[in-house]
Amino acid sequence: MSADTFAPRRILLAVPSFRRPRMLGECLVAVSRLRLPRDVQLRVVVFDNDAAASALEVVLAAPTASDGRPIEHLVEPRRGLCAVRNRALEEALADDADALVFLDDDEQPLPDWLEKLWEGFDTSQADLAGGPVSIRASTGERSLLSAFVHLSLALNARARNTYRAWSAARGRQPAIVTNNWIVRLSFVRAHGLRFDDRFGRTGGEDADFHRRLLGLGGRTRWLEHARVVETVPPERSRLGYVFRRRFDSGALRTGTVATQHGRWAAAKRFTPGACGMFFVGLVLLAVSPATALITLPLALGHLGRGAGYLAGLCGFRSEHYATTTGY
Repeated sequence: MSADTFAPRRILLAVPSFRRPRMLGECLVAVSRLRLPRDVQLRVVVFDNDAAASALEVVLAAPTASDGRPIEHLVEPRRGLCAVRNRALEEALADDADALVFLDDDEQPLPDWLEKLWEGFDTSQADLAGGPVSIRASTGERSLLSAFVHLSLALNARARNTYRAWSAARGRQPAIVTNNWIVRLSFVRAHGLRFDDRFGRTGGEDADFHRRLLGLGGRTRWLEHARVVETVPPERSRLGYVFRRRFDSGALRTGTVATQHGRWAAAKRFTPGACGMFFVGLVLLAVSPATALITLPLALGHLGRGAGYLAGLCGFRSEHYATTTGY
């Protein structure tokens, strides 16, 4: 194809919005500073998951995107993670885009994020790819305990990213989640892939999408250098939130496996893990005074995860995303 007839590749960057105006504003400022990949046309859309269009004012006040185009605003009135993500998929397919990118409204991409995300995705010919998320505190006032919790969250995120990079280097398939995510729309179109509405209030819709894509023969890629930063507000830097978040995550995981493979198979798989989580959690709890409480959030996270495993086996279903936290 000659240069005169070359058509740029088209990316739709979707930012789901969940009534967190300050976070969304910070996210869109970072999006406006993105460097665009060569020969790529970018469309940025905020998908407002609020029938009252609460994000509109923030979008109108936001800087234009990197190529000078205004950031768009669309309302998805049906509440839930899957409703808004599927709306973004439908919009990207209708726009005949080549790829759909997701970025959460509580994150800020680094200026080279989209360049590295697209480069790794395009050259690897992956059908789904994603990269790491680092943690930083919001600028709000914090207690000393909240600062310890944030430090624990940041260390946990770093360990998780290191493990995923290690797994990817050995040919494994680390989870690709929607806070830093790109999918090839030709694969989505060919297989009719959508997010499963059953995960709309619980979370885990992205992990489920990932598993089904792999089952259809899709190729995934972990892109270590395509990084974004997540802002953690004070209300997420509380011990109770750490326990509840890990509890809900554990319950979701075991509940999903129980639905797919039966409760007995899930019990055999997760009961030893629950025991291990309790053991590590209790050890971390015991040594927390000697570590200036740095291990206390980790202890509660392990205890919450173990309790969640058992709750999921007993039929508990989390609705962690029935409400959102942020500012």
